[in-house]
Amino acid sequence: MQKMGPDDFVVCLEIGAQNSAGGMTVSHPAVSTFQGKEHWREDIRIGDVETSGWDGVCTKPSTPFPLHQPVFPGTDVTDKVKQALKAEK
Repeated sequence: MQKMGPDDFVVCLEIGAQNSAGGMTVSHPAVSTFQGKEHWREDIRIGDVETSGWDGVCTKPSTPFPLHQPVFPGTDVTDKVKQALKAEK
């Protein structure tokens, strides 16, 4: 999670699941608030070109040949999410 202003934040998610063909599918949605408004960004695929929901929000904007863009500094809350999910069971 990255803090922007006093009440603004960005949460960058990496979600993986097994697809119907037996392989893995990974998506990179992001949610942010800015001046009290919530904004969701998701991966977009047009033909053979795929853009991450993180592009320009969680990572630097991609180049025409993106490899792995470095993630902006923030707080990794993966362990807290895992603990919360275990507590829900």
